[in-house]
Amino acid sequence: MEERTYVEINLAAIKRNLIKAANKMKLQKIMAVVKADGYGHGAIPISRFVDDVVQYFGVAIPEEGAMLRVAGITKPILILGITAPAMYKMLFEYDLTPTVSTLKSAMELSALANSLNKSINVHIAVDTGMSRIGFLRDELEDIESVFKLKGINVTGIFTHYACADELDKTSANNQFDAFSQIVEILTSHGFDVGIRHISNSAGIIEFNDKHFDMGRAGIMIYGLYPSDEVSKEIGLEAALKWVARISHVKTLPTGFGVSYGSTFVTNRETRIATIPLGYADGYPRALSSKGKVLVAGQFAPILGRVCMDQFMIDVTDIPDVKPGDQAILVGKSSDNAISVETLANAAFSFNYEFVCGIANRVPRIYVSE
Repeated sequence: MEERTYVEINLAAIKRNLIKAANKMKLQKIMAVVKADGYGHGAIPISRFVDDVVQYFGVAIPEEGAMLRVAGITKPILILGITAPAMYKMLFEYDLTPTVSTLKSAMELSALANSLNKSINVHIAVDTGMSRIGFLRDELEDIESVFKLKGINVTGIFTHYACADELDKTSANNQFDAFSQIVEILTSHGFDVGIRHISNSAGIIEFNDKHFDMGRAGIMIYGLYPSDEVSKEIGLEAALKWVARISHVKTLPTGFGVSYGSTFVTNRETRIATIPLGYADGYPRALSSKGKVLVAGQFAPILGRVCMDQFMIDVTDIPDVKPGDQAILVGKSSDNAISVETLANAAFSFNYEFVCGIANRVPRIYVSE
């Protein structure tokens, strides 16, 4: 498989990005968000490598948390999304910390904890403007009721910035103020809310003093920025490089169609090379006749439609290209580079989706340098 294509992940770069996040927050607690298989980078090897510099791990669903436990991760793992009742037993079995967004779910967890003669740590989610999950401000009585449930240990409370990656920080500031007020009320009523956290990657990057106790570092630890509008001063290192090996080379005459639909027709004698991967590997079909790769340090444009398992590039002006030569889909070669953002933007997508979409049939190779 590696002779066809592979993704190289630099674990050391990911750790350095995490350390930069911690330093930006003045060494407050850091959560490494490794949901979606570490945003396509590989949750298990990443979690093992960065375990010594984080205090928490964040995943989306219990199955992801259980996978980390089986792999030997012992630090707290927060389930950032809603846990379905059918999965509650998994929380106890693997010592996972669920997010509680309703009194009903907290009561169900309490009942199960009592039946098992156990207790469970939970974090309370508060909706301050994301409108995704969490208690609203007018549900403060329900939040307080969660603290009183037998078998429920509230070890944290959080909300999520919706617009911290935008230049206009009005929304983020309003969310910070709303969350601060809710926490203050709960504290004044005698409740220990545990770890308070609000900052996602954008919050960590953009704010110096609006973090509370812990930052949830997600997209930034992979060396990718939440948006084009956030500051780049933190100097993140891209961790992913995508490589393929050319499988076939041929010369076509003028007027010859390329790929499905013959949407590209040669206008000169054209030397084309075939890349043995396609949209089934997560390389977007939307890059048909728009994307480019690097061969021998030079840009080679895609000709025609990206197929399920292959696509073709123009190497007419690149000397001596042959099967087995490397093509860089993401990364640097000589003085040129192709970023995830460049490809994602051209495919009418964004960097989060692009890296999460790289298929499992593309092997991941890990380096630490």
